[in-house]
Amino acid sequence: MTITGDYHTHTIYSKFNHGKNTIAEMVEAAKDKGLSFLAITDHGPRHIAFGIRRKNINKARVEIDEINKKGQLKRVYLGIEANLIGRDGKIDLTQKEIETLDLLIVGYHRGTINNIIKPFGLFPKTKAQIERQTQAYINLVNRYNVDFITHLCEYIQVDCKRVAEECAKTDTLIEINTRHFRFSDKQMQEMLETPVKFIISSDAHRKDRVAQVDNALAQVEKYNIPHERIVNFGADYVPKRLRKKAEN
Repeated sequence: MTITGDYHTHTIYSKFNHGKNTIAEMVEAAKDKGLSFLAITDHGPRHIAFGIRRKNINKARVEIDEINKKGQLKRVYLGIEANLIGRDGKIDLTQKEIETLDLLIVGYHRGTINNIIKPFGLFPKTKAQIERQTQAYINLVNRYNVDFITHLCEYIQVDCKRVAEECAKTDTLIEINTRHFRFSDKQMQEMLETPVKFIISSDAHRKDRVAQVDNALAQVEKYNIPHERIVNFGADYVPKRLRKKAEN
């Protein structure tokens, strides 16, 4: 079974050459790889090095709307990989910016100004610090309409079971990131004990990496993750905000 869509990719709108290709080039690559869906999710604007310039969010919106008229894929989505910057779950996007998007994905990144942990400091694993970090994610998924959490445990540790339980309650997915998979066996088992669902992503920063998810697929096999718990395995994942619009 293969993925139908890749929902975590970056373009030249992620500053300082962090993303290597244009939106159009990433879409063409997705088409060549046989995908039906692609999401463009450049870094949130508060990332010191790689964040999208706020003025470019609307520019990307216009580009994607024009691309969708051509029908190269079933749908190209505009998203942002926002930065978790507050213990209260705050991210680095305004409500107006969020309303511009089709989907919202969020992760913790080094190189942001936040009150969770120092951006370039050591990442302590004390019980108190893990609790603060866990609560930040719990607050996040209850504060915003988040589609999925990106590369959980890549930079800061959390209680994965508690985060997964809250994600399940709020219809938030947890990403299996082919480039940044940092879960321990114990953490994966704890998440699988909850009803949380997952999404597989390439986290591609260049066109030749679109839909390259071999490592993620290997993790699915290793941990025997049921295919029905992966929303873009042989199925069409529609972002939460678009589903809500359709229901209304």
